[in-house]
Amino acid sequence: VRYSEEYFGRRRLRNRRNPLSEVEVPKRKYNTDILSHYQMGLNSANVYMQYISYYHVLEHFFSEVFNDEITELVRSEITSPKFSVRRNADISKLVKMVRKKVDVDDELIVSRSEEEALKLTLRRYLDMSKVRDALNCIDSTLIDYYKTNKVDFSNGNQVNLLLSDDQIYGSLTKRIYNTRNALVHSKAEETNKYIPFKHENKLLKEIPLMQIIAEEIIISSSVVLNRS
Repeated sequence: VRYSEEYFGRRRLRNRRNPLSEVEVPKRKYNTDILSHYQMGLNSANVYMQYISYYHVLEHFFSEVFNDEITELVRSEITSPKFSVRRNADISKLVKMVRKKVDVDDELIVSRSEEEALKLTLRRYLDMSKVRDALNCIDSTLIDYYKTNKVDFSNGNQVNLLLSDDQIYGSLTKRIYNTRNALVHSKAEETNKYIPFKHENKLLKEIPLMQIIAEEIIISSSVVLNRS
């Protein structure tokens, strides 16, 4: 343990787990792929690995939510009373709209903007009131910390988690995405990058937020078991 924050942070996060005597038969079916990433983060002693593992939980849904977004965009356009399949200009406009948003990779439609896919994932799966409640259970100072502090090494912006959900998603996306980029990019010319040991204490502060977001996405994407 390198920092007092790390010791007390892990202690608080672990205290959120239910005692064995309170564990019940599962009521939901969870995605085993994202559970593996979550467990990797939970059991890692490396702060870098924790963040990346939790990010992988979010990343799992990027293609799915973006494909749904494109499908809805096309459906909305072609069902509009202003759209006509007989007008080449309408068809061309639709093609340009789709091309602007996507690339094709091995016959899969993927977002040209991972940041946009991240925002769509957060918007679909997160209930911010639950995120706030969970953060307060861990440490009542965390919400104020994210509101008043940037992530220095990544230029991850401040996030006011007390705003309405629609007002939160943009700034939350940038904080998460900028920090992820600082972790995985280390070219000499990069101005925002993570330096091991030097920035560990700052990254440590982001772990509770990422863990809770990962947990909420795991739960929201699960399927309720039918026991009838």
